[in-house]
Amino acid sequence: MGDLNRRALLKRLGLAAGVTALAGCDFLAPDTPRNATRNGTAQRPGAYQDRFETVVDLSEAGANTDGERSVVQLLRDSLSDDTLVFLPPGEYMMDDTVQFLDFENAGIVGNNATIRPADRFDSVLFDIGRADTGSDFLFEGIEFDVRAERTGPRPISLLAGGQSAVRDVSVIGTQDAGWGGIRIDTTDPDGVTTVDRLNLPDGSTPEVGTPGCYVGDHHVGEIRVNDAHIAGFSDNGLYADTPRGAVRVNGGYFANCDVSSLRVGSDSEVRGAHVRCDRAPDGFENMRGLRLREGADVLVENTTVEMRDATYSDGGIVMAHWLEAATIRNTHVQINTDDFPAVRIRDPNGEMGEDRTIRLENVTIDGPAGGGTTVEVDERPDCQFSNIWVFQSGENRDGFFFDDSTATMENTYINVTGQAVRSVEGSSVERVNLRIPQGSGNQSPSPPEVRTGTPTGPSNGGSSA
Repeated sequence: MGDLNRRALLKRLGLAAGVTALAGCDFLAPDTPRNATRNGTAQRPGAYQDRFETVVDLSEAGANTDGERSVVQLLRDSLSDDTLVFLPPGEYMMDDTVQFLDFENAGIVGNNATIRPADRFDSVLFDIGRADTGSDFLFEGIEFDVRAERTGPRPISLLAGGQSAVRDVSVIGTQDAGWGGIRIDTTDPDGVTTVDRLNLPDGSTPEVGTPGCYVGDHHVGEIRVNDAHIAGFSDNGLYADTPRGAVRVNGGYFANCDVSSLRVGSDSEVRGAHVRCDRAPDGFENMRGLRLREGADVLVENTTVEMRDATYSDGGIVMAHWLEAATIRNTHVQINTDDFPAVRIRDPNGEMGEDRTIRLENVTIDGPAGGGTTVEVDERPDCQFSNIWVFQSGENRDGFFFDDSTATMENTYINVTGQAVRSVEGSSVERVNLRIPQGSGNQSPSPPEVRTGTPTGPSNGGSSA
């Protein structure tokens, strides 16, 4: 019997005792009275009352909840259209992939449920959807335990359209095998996938080269990443710079990843995020904080980037060769690591669009870094700096360096121990109300927050450089 026919039969039979009233899952609706099941279809209270036709309680359907026997076949049998599979408290073992490719409106929700892959399992656990199939999937309330040695599955690969969601999913344990972290693509141009409170705190070893959360090349819609915690991965934390579709990051903590802790592109937005590097793992070669790789309308605002320690870094915020235009505003960059730039704007690679402006507005850069340059601009036209505050107290630290670039600096205050502004032949930098304290090593206390007013202090401005 084919998978679709088997699922349809099980749905008609109600999976015996496995099809249950959602009211029995009190975590979904604690204030709602229990309801009876009628004709094999659950009566649904609470948040999911009007969404799913059928609810399958996996333990009542026969699942082992102490992690001793695989639940893969039960999961395969239970997933169907208009069906929610509920995992009550317990531990569930998986030793193979659950593949569910063609669906409309389905979900898996757990309550204090932990999924443990079999030892040394390193493939995909939940393979959900494809680029042209699958719509409206919910995955919520599941913890994956990958602490076993040489165990590194991809917990979820979700490619779906419509209104899909991944909520309150955690992966516990450092990935030391396998080939990928969580993957999420919105495959419908009008679709939105919401990712709430994704928790990936333990990262991966340098040998596996694994991102924490990857947005693949079938993404064409929108992904909203809210309050994620992603740390310690060896190939980007949030890796979301696909050429199509948008990624909107709201809040969250992204830390100590190689390549970059937070990487976006394609007209995406980052708001209220905290990006931090404060340790230097062996084998991590270039620990950027926030990387803007591509796109013509990328926005970063109200974000904090801290570079306290790293093996090596291109910078706290790095704008890559393929980025066309971006705005960074109301943002604070603290850099303590000597010789690393706080902001690096790389030279463009290939043709740029009509709008090719890089804007920094109301940005504070501080910290005790010495050596090197705070802001580096390489062969970029039309860079605009407005209300920028730079305080770097380490020895021989320069402020801005322009290489064959065109820029405007307005209402900018630079307090460094080296040269405030350097430029090489071919650069044109217009200065309006540029403030530079007189005297070498003249340092003022770092401001407690991003400044938005006009800088004050002795003027040492000019018209161009």
